[in-house]
Amino acid sequence: RDLDYDYAIKIKEKYDLDYCVYFNSVWSRFCTKNCTKINGLKKVIEYENGNMKDTISFGDDTGDLEMLLGSGIGVAMENSVKNVLEKVKIKTVSCDEDGVEVYLNKYFNLGLQREASND
Repeated sequence: RDLDYDYAIKIKEKYDLDYCVYFNSVWSRFCTKNCTKINGLKKVIEYENGNMKDTISFGDDTGDLEMLLGSGIGVAMENSVKNVLEKVKIKTVSCDEDGVEVYLNKYFNLGLQREASND
């Protein structure tokens, strides 16, 4: 059955979990408190003795927003949900158009030519 939002909140509170909704409210998840993409990225950066200002992150949904805003450079995909597009300044083409590759090629001035797709 579809998980009713109010029921999900009761489960979240009963078991002291985080509850996140994604993909225009079509998909959701429960997870351990503070198990977020930004916190995972911070742990990797800490482990590597890096700095968040030196990171580039890509995303397209609500669950990515905190990471996008907390990275040195946060890039929203053209196919992102509305609230991500409104809050993230830098955008690239959609995931289906290889937005990560397109952005990195341009950012690092790699001059790579993409092969035409026969799809």
